[in-house]
Amino acid sequence: MSIDMLGLITVAFRQGASDIHLVKGAPPTLRVAGRLVGLGLPPVTPEDLEEALSFLAQHTNRPEIAQEEVHSREYAFDLSCEIENLGRMRVHIFHEKGSLGVSLRLIASQVPAIAELGIPDTMVELCNRRGLILVTGPVGSGKSTTLAALVRHLLDNRGARVVTIEDPIEYQFPHFRGIVTQKEVGLDCESFHSGLVDALREDPDVIVLGELRDPASADATLTASETGHLVIATMHTPTAARALDRLVDLFPTGRQELARHSLSRALNGVFVQRLLPTRDRTRRVLAYELLVAIPAVRSLVRRGEYHQINSAIESGQQYGMITMAKHIQKLVAQGLVSPEDAFDEVEIGE
Repeated sequence: MSIDMLGLITVAFRQGASDIHLVKGAPPTLRVAGRLVGLGLPPVTPEDLEEALSFLAQHTNRPEIAQEEVHSREYAFDLSCEIENLGRMRVHIFHEKGSLGVSLRLIASQVPAIAELGIPDTMVELCNRRGLILVTGPVGSGKSTTLAALVRHLLDNRGARVVTIEDPIEYQFPHFRGIVTQKEVGLDCESFHSGLVDALREDPDVIVLGELRDPASADATLTASETGHLVIATMHTPTAARALDRLVDLFPTGRQELARHSLSRALNGVFVQRLLPTRDRTRRVLAYELLVAIPAVRSLVRRGEYHQINSAIESGQQYGMITMAKHIQKLVAQGLVSPEDAFDEVEIGE
């Protein structure tokens, strides 16, 4: 085998990489601070991939099932695995041109604290009340890390009873001063929706939903948010306005007006995030947009006037709200981000 998987994963963690890519015909490649970095290794062969996946399967919490799934699934699926003394990884196995490929997302062994990530105090305050918080952003923008930091805060500072529903489980939480239950879709529950329904019977204070992506989950999420729970869920949208529009759009046309009314009552806020490279490109920093559900915002949601959400954020600075463009401007003014990178990110979010 030309790839020493343990050695490769060790190097990736030590270099602070976010991802490892193994694709037939290309050398093993890391993503460090947002950039692809080669390691001078030979191109990956199909035999290398088979052995790499066998190695990864042996480090899951269900190695016999994982090994079987590698060969029985027709398209793509996810696993989580853990390397002792290094950390956990989310393993995405896929097919391309008839061959296997794998992308690994690296997860630190320690659950991050809020202060380490630059999450604003206003966002933390939103977690102290019942209702719905949406954490949104593109793939790779650090949403899982933000969720982990918020869960740690809730367990350690509120002594909360937390249930997470993930696909797959990424960070593993100690109980801190509370109690946490982590459900993996496909292992502990059939779907996000069934996991959410089950969670409501487990006396939760907080429910964390790895992804909000289907009508049944959206319906159950709003119900849970309106019946005395804090629900934190992620979505893949670039702005707060698009997140609200997308959530309501998950419902059938005849139920969307009712969904808007429910969302206007349940919503606490929307936190949109991206990770931008620093000027020296040695790391990435958090850029964010924050919408707080003050009465004026709830009214806009109820009427479906999402096009006015950005204006509401701009005029709501006294409540801790900020647009993505304004926060990126602050990062540039602080010398953390280059104007060129800032321009690209603002353009993407338009």
